[in-house]
Amino acid sequence: QSGDRVRVIGVSRQGTGGKETESLEVAAQVSSVHPSPTSNTVVVDVIVAEGDAARVAGRAAAGEVAIVLDSRER
Repeated sequence: QSGDRVRVIGVSRQGTGGKETESLEVAAQVSSVHPSPTSNTVVVDVIVAEGDAARVAGRAAAGEVAIVLDSRER
């Protein structure tokens, strides 16, 4: 939900044979949540610090992130 505080965590994709990847754990705030127009998934847009944006975007594009809810905006 928009406004929720979350952490973006880097994860390994299944089938990569345990390939070592850079550790990633970044605080973020949810900007919006909406269904993907091209697949059966949900898109969660988040706001992160400028210095983390490139790493988060790269890992997200590769399908290598999970989002953990830290607190819900009321």
